[in-house]
Amino acid sequence: MSAITQAILPVVLLYKYWALFGITFVAALIVPIPPGTLIMASAAFSYQGYFSFGWVIAVSALGNILGDNAAYWLARQYGRIVLSRIGFRKLLASRQYQKVEARITRHPGFLIFISRFEVTINLIVNIVCGIGKVSYLKYLLFESMGEIV
Repeated sequence: MSAITQAILPVVLLYKYWALFGITFVAALIVPIPPGTLIMASAAFSYQGYFSFGWVIAVSALGNILGDNAAYWLARQYGRIVLSRIGFRKLLASRQYQKVEARITRHPGFLIFISRFEVTINLIVNIVCGIGKVSYLKYLLFESMGEIV
């Protein structure tokens, strides 16, 4: 068990659904911590009577979906400016990045859906979709389907 998981589990047991929501929201927003371990542990705790399994699924899915959407909107509004200021100006202007952004913008569905299963790629896809101004309805549809699955 990782040190992060060891630090988070007592918080989840103490604050229950609020902690579960907050941790999954922050994990989806910006911090690459794996919420899957937390969700599995919470499901195991629900078997022991500490949680309701249905509420664990609902609260963690809601936290993930809202965190991903917040990351998308922040990237859409401020992503290019912030990334340029912290040293990624050349990357954003490169041909390779332009090709990747154009490809994701044209056909975002499968990539958004499949990226929900890997924490680091999930964060990157949220940012690129926001910066590339992918249609929000497409983003929301595929992101929600991926989180629920």
